Amino acid sequence: MRSKIVGGLVGFVVMSAAVFGGGIASATTAPNVVGMSEANANAALDTAGAPHSIISRSGSSSRDECTVTEQRDLGYHTQAAGAWNTSTHSNYGSDTEVWDGIGVVLLCR
Repeated sequence: MRSKIVGGLVGFVVMSAAVFGGGIASATTAPNVVGMSEANANAALDTAGAPHSIISRSGSSSRDECTVTEQRDLGYHTQAAGAWNTSTHSNYGSDTEVWDGIGVVLLCR
């Protein structure tokens, strides 16, 4: 009986890791900036050409020394473009997926 329960728990953990991810995945290659100062993280992400934004900032209000504690892939949004074709009297368009980049969480001391 115990072996079935343990086996079920192991299967659940493996499936959860597969579904929810076991780390940070991003749409394009972006450096891991967790543990860096805010300035160094901004420089690394700018150098890599990865768009980034601050998701959350907590801690001291002086913001002198902020450290990145987490980074997340922000996913995609769809940009739609279209126009009316007067010769065929129809609408044509295209949808383009645009990567929103990396979001970082900062802890300031």
